[in-house]
Amino acid sequence: MKITLLLGFLFVELIYKVSATNIVCYFLSTNGYVSVLPEKINPNLCSHINYAFVNVSKDGSLAYGNEEIDVNQNLYKRVAALKSKNPYLKVLFSIGGGDSTAMFTQVASDKSKRSNLANSAKKFLETYNFDGIDVDWEFPDPNQRDDFLNLISDLRRGLGSKWILTAALPSQPTNAYNCPEIFKLLDFANVMSYDFFGPWSKSTGQNSALFPSSKDSEYGKKYTNLANTALNWINAGANPNKMNMGVAFYGWQFTLTNPTAHGLHAPIIATKTTSATFTKICKEYTHWTKVWDDEQKNPYRYSGDQWIGYDDEKSIALKTQHILLKKYAGIMIWHLGADDINGECGGRTQTLLKDINDEIKKDNGKK
Repeated sequence: MKITLLLGFLFVELIYKVSATNIVCYFLSTNGYVSVLPEKINPNLCSHINYAFVNVSKDGSLAYGNEEIDVNQNLYKRVAALKSKNPYLKVLFSIGGGDSTAMFTQVASDKSKRSNLANSAKKFLETYNFDGIDVDWEFPDPNQRDDFLNLISDLRRGLGSKWILTAALPSQPTNAYNCPEIFKLLDFANVMSYDFFGPWSKSTGQNSALFPSSKDSEYGKKYTNLANTALNWINAGANPNKMNMGVAFYGWQFTLTNPTAHGLHAPIIATKTTSATFTKICKEYTHWTKVWDDEQKNPYRYSGDQWIGYDDEKSIALKTQHILLKKYAGIMIWHLGADDINGECGGRTQTLLKDINDEIKKDNGKK
């Protein structure tokens, strides 16, 4: 047992000494839902695990997302315990999330509440043996530009250099972000380069295309693919050496207006849009017609009036290769529980995450 553990540590040490590429894995536990048990996760496949989410209270203090699960069932500690299997792993709290805008708005505009947030964050980190805080404010308005910068600045000052400070950023930069100053303060940022299409859309489209399609509008070519999303952030002042590009382990499923029109940008009934994890797609959608879009470097499937754009092993590998080629800081994954954790499709557990690691190892071998 001790020999096996020692060999595991040596393997991880080799990976992380050779490569500085971040692999930021989000662990989803929200509203009483836990996407995957910590004990099912191979911690050697991630450089960072972000526990999503911890809530932000109106006075600026942090609050449990679900005390029964997070504390009474020791989920915080069970996730932090993964560090015992990977000495290089860092575990962070992701604060906020999709429904936190109102609270962030109150806290970020008030200096005393920002101070409360920094103090509360330190207490959480010390109590549960985490290594940092990831700010997930979805999303500040342009008139909150100073508030967002002040929030990050005060957290940086409060946390000092002892703890990691990161932020989740939307797929496109807006005037809400003072990029040059924010990136000076952050250890790195996680760009959500997915959700390019979804329930708000009027036609089929890839959740996270790598490159534009010739069928895209001019807007689509510039804004609805990972490659140009990264360039847009860099042009806005982001530091590419601190920028992790997001990949999605799920897809958006649309209901076609006309089942015979089942290509890219086919009309849809937007109110009937749902999402599906990679595991569900690879298990249940095998009878659907699969199409590889060689322009966007992504697959899609259709059956009857149903259409889904998603990522598979090939598209994830190509995204990883692109991120490595451009020498960005790394890759961010949303989320661990959507992967084929148990190897139900092809017998390979954590399929997509292993594909990412395989590409990084190949890249290391070229150096």
